[in-house]
Amino acid sequence: MKISHWTGLLGAMVCLASPLAQADTAPVFNSGDTAWMLTSTALVLLMTIPGLALFYAGMVRKKNVLATAAQSFAVTCVISVVWMFAGYSLAFTSGSGFIGGLSRFFLQGMGLDAVNGLAPTIPESVYMTFQMTFAIITPALIVGAFAERMKFSALLWFTALWSLLVYAPIAHMVWGPGGWLGGDGVLDYAGGTVVHINAGVAGLVAALVMGKRIGFRHDAMHPNNLIYTLIGAALLWVGWFGFNAGSAVAASDRAGMAMAVTQIATAVAALGWMFAEWIVRGKPTLLGMTSGAVAGLVAITPASGFVDPMGALWIGLAAGVICFWSAVYLKNWLGYDDSLDAFGVHAVGGIVGALLTGIFAVKAIGGTAGVLEGNLGQEAPLPDLFDSHCHLDEAVFAADRAEVLQRARRAGVRQMVVPAYSAIYWERLRSLCAGDPHLHPAYGIHPGFAAAHTDRDLQRLEAYLPGAVAIGEIGLDRWPGAPDLALQQHFLRQQLAMAQTAGLPVILHARHAVEDLLLVLRRFPGVRGVVHSFAGSAVQAGQLISRGFLLGFGGAITYPRAQRLRALAGGLPAAAILLETDAPYQPLWGHQGERNEPARLGEVLNAMAGLRGESAGDLAAITTANARTLFSIPPQEPPA
Repeated sequence: MKISHWTGLLGAMVCLASPLAQADTAPVFNSGDTAWMLTSTALVLLMTIPGLALFYAGMVRKKNVLATAAQSFAVTCVISVVWMFAGYSLAFTSGSGFIGGLSRFFLQGMGLDAVNGLAPTIPESVYMTFQMTFAIITPALIVGAFAERMKFSALLWFTALWSLLVYAPIAHMVWGPGGWLGGDGVLDYAGGTVVHINAGVAGLVAALVMGKRIGFRHDAMHPNNLIYTLIGAALLWVGWFGFNAGSAVAASDRAGMAMAVTQIATAVAALGWMFAEWIVRGKPTLLGMTSGAVAGLVAITPASGFVDPMGALWIGLAAGVICFWSAVYLKNWLGYDDSLDAFGVHAVGGIVGALLTGIFAVKAIGGTAGVLEGNLGQEAPLPDLFDSHCHLDEAVFAADRAEVLQRARRAGVRQMVVPAYSAIYWERLRSLCAGDPHLHPAYGIHPGFAAAHTDRDLQRLEAYLPGAVAIGEIGLDRWPGAPDLALQQHFLRQQLAMAQTAGLPVILHARHAVEDLLLVLRRFPGVRGVVHSFAGSAVQAGQLISRGFLLGFGGAITYPRAQRLRALAGGLPAAAILLETDAPYQPLWGHQGERNEPARLGEVLNAMAGLRGESAGDLAAITTANARTLFSIPPQEPPA
């Protein structure tokens, strides 16, 4: 058996049921979410000015207090402008897997009703400013690694260029639409990778390139005013609630859990550093406690939307002790001059948090199970997948059946709705599905082959429908060489009438003829189903949804040329979306010479979940439930 053309994983989402009416309808923002995100934005800005400015100013020598504080303030100003003209667009608009596009260059097109699909319940202006505060604090953290030795003018150039060349691509890869790392299942709820590991590593490299401070390890370099450091650490702690709980981008239960675990991990890390220092050096210090608190804040950042309070306790304890070791001993052993321990606290703390997220993640909170819940392979969460486009070709497939099924199931496919779209395949389809509770037949006449069919084939088709879960793949197409549209419409109308009589859903294909399809559907108001690989406009989406159809997003969503579909899907009612993906069995032909990647099931699921601000686990569960409901398939145990 061989597979040709498209394969897809189906899943609809049952949260909302209201139809999308018109493309130009202004989005309805959630006032509670917007109020919380305005507050969170102010809290995160507070972390840099005055929080980080005071924290760093208290740790440097007296002669460098004003220069250090001025650096945090100047970075805030510079990055605000850089983010406005290009940073936001490069990080949070559709582009490639590594960098965004320029659709928001100088924030063009961002009006009062603009919305980013990553934050559909708040104005895009609020989301842009919230992410700006993250972009501000990240290079400001780097300053701690080379404090007391970089010229002010050089600092301005460095932070501006680093923000565009390093921060924006990393932010896009982890958080942006279509980002490579986020799509590959990397868990970073609020910036453990994007902000802290990124800043810490950059700080270490900058410190190594610049060399040690004059008098390093010879002259006394004690902090000048630890009261400044204490006040700064306290402001960082308070502001961090906006950092972590704000990353829920909603006033939600998940934001509440993020706030709780942030408080717990920070307190435990401060105590962990304090007791480690007490044991090793004979007494605790204020500098140690504040450093431990920051280490805990850093470590819980990637995990804050994925772990429960007990996980936060262990993450905080590990961060406090390990960051104490890295800041005090590792730095001395390796001999680098990390002035204010930007690498020792932020990079090491971020790495600790990122790794422990994979251990303590709780599926009920973030949708992804950790090692303690049995997810040893750290695989992306997948639903009980449905393949609705497992086409049969002319080759004799019986000998290959076992191999194909095995490959499909390794890819996560547990239920296959298998269309045979011409009379020559129907008997083969019946034998293929016989006796296997995970294979379900869908009989139909494919639009691309309409010229080869006759009305007699339609009569033969009726005999097969009692054993079918759907009619498909049917529809209209305008690809070069396709049969006459009137002929396609004839076969489509006949099969829609059969679906209406039999009460079966349909799998529709209309990649380039959505308007034509809508005209035909007006005559069949009771028919429901799926529009496979939807590629129409928001207006067309609203019309299809209002007629009871689900819209399939998947195959095209993995292609860089079709990233606009992500934004469209992000604005649709959840109950109208169907997730699909390309060939889970074998690389097949793609668009414009691109190859479909068989390992991207989890990538598409995670990317769509991130786009909509939902957990991949919730999305997976909804996918399973709705696909089963659509095709009236009872729950089955997964095949061996």
